Amino acid sequence: MYRKLMLTVLVLGLAVASPIAMAEEGTSKWHVFADAQARWDRLENYFDFDSNGSPQDAFSFTPYRVLVGVDGELANNVSVRIAVQNSGYWGNQTPFLSGASVYAPNFQHLDGDFVSQSGSESNTMLYNGSITLHKMFGSKINATVGRQETEFGNGLIIGNEPFYNGNVFDGVNAGWDDDGWALHGFFFKTSETNPAVSAAHDDHTIDGLYYTNKLGDGKWGDLDVYAVGFQDGFEGFGVGAPHFWTFGGLWRQMVNSKADAEKHNWDWSLEVATQSGDVNDEFDLDGDGKTSDELNLGGTIIEGWLGYNLVHGNMVHRFSAGVYSASGDDDATDGNLDGWVNLYPTVHGRLGNSDFFSILNQGSSYVIGFGPSGFGPGVTAWNLGYRANVNDKHYFGVKYWNFQPTEDSIKTGSSSKVSVGDFGNEFDFWYKYAYSENVWFFANASVLSPDDGLTGGNGAPDDSVTRFYAGIKLMVD
Repeated sequence: MYRKLMLTVLVLGLAVASPIAMAEEGTSKWHVFADAQARWDRLENYFDFDSNGSPQDAFSFTPYRVLVGVDGELANNVSVRIAVQNSGYWGNQTPFLSGASVYAPNFQHLDGDFVSQSGSESNTMLYNGSITLHKMFGSKINATVGRQETEFGNGLIIGNEPFYNGNVFDGVNAGWDDDGWALHGFFFKTSETNPAVSAAHDDHTIDGLYYTNKLGDGKWGDLDVYAVGFQDGFEGFGVGAPHFWTFGGLWRQMVNSKADAEKHNWDWSLEVATQSGDVNDEFDLDGDGKTSDELNLGGTIIEGWLGYNLVHGNMVHRFSAGVYSASGDDDATDGNLDGWVNLYPTVHGRLGNSDFFSILNQGSSYVIGFGPSGFGPGVTAWNLGYRANVNDKHYFGVKYWNFQPTEDSIKTGSSSKVSVGDFGNEFDFWYKYAYSENVWFFANASVLSPDDGLTGGNGAPDDSVTRFYAGIKLMVD
């Protein structure tokens, strides 16, 4: 704990002292950045689809995230970025410091046992710690080494998670940045074996190339092409040591403001990716009597939407339609795993603001990053939406989702295929208010009506899953 506090003090000290020191030289290029957010969140029926079940699974909590850091130049064409973050839930540590009787709330833990720390204890970490070399060797090559945020395109493959607690990776990202296009290569280690604990190879790495181009100087949107490799040495959960590549492309044109809408009415995004690799069949999923052979990985994914933006006075109306379709595996016994394997995507709002399908494991046998993979029906989601933007300050909208299995039936044993029912429908109602450039308020209500593909049918409880949240976000940059 003392080391965490010292790290926080160090960053704050740099944030205060560095601008002063640089100002004395007349070359101040340092600045402080910060992000603080908290929200009240209430969930119901996430686990049993039953409003009358026992015990009740309706609960609320208040997650928070506070990040503070500093970045700037150490020398010509050499910059540094350092940030620390604390995240957790209100009440999961003991902020009450003065003495009190046993009846006073001097032990404030999320689990409420007055003795032990909660399993949801808050976390303080070095969020960013990186050095960037700019214009190396007099060229347009830039390289960032250390702990860093790295987000590609819409975050479908590698993303950030600002709604929650962010994504960061340890490694190096380097490339050529030119006017209108860029090509980057990266290598990140997401887990490394501690030889003092185990001699087994358990390193996880992701690496690859990412190319982006502004088509027609941005008039026709942005085109991204990528190849991302994932290697995992771990074995022991039935499906082990996956090694595979993800190849894909993204074409998009975004409208985020009234000024954007006045330039072009249409916005769109289309991303298609496929995977190729293998994974050890430790549980003999293919039924050949061997646990040492390999299964072929070959998932696919499509995510796209098309929107039309209509400017009317001080308002911008946006009407949109979209689809997300991640492949499933209709036969777990054929030696192939055709289900899509998630890496580290941005998950919030990707399949509705309830984020229900971000945590749901649809018959999957293996999990990488944040999502389900392996064999299972997969998920296909269609959506229709409306968004209103008033003076770039008030934003509100509604979106309808229909969730279906990508595969209507699956086979997981010697018997014939088993049908998979539809998953259900969801409505999202949301509002955001830009109080100022740095202060935002937001609220959301999501209602998911589950279908037989989730509940199992046959008279099982099918009450609506609900999520309500509201919060505030403060940004300094």
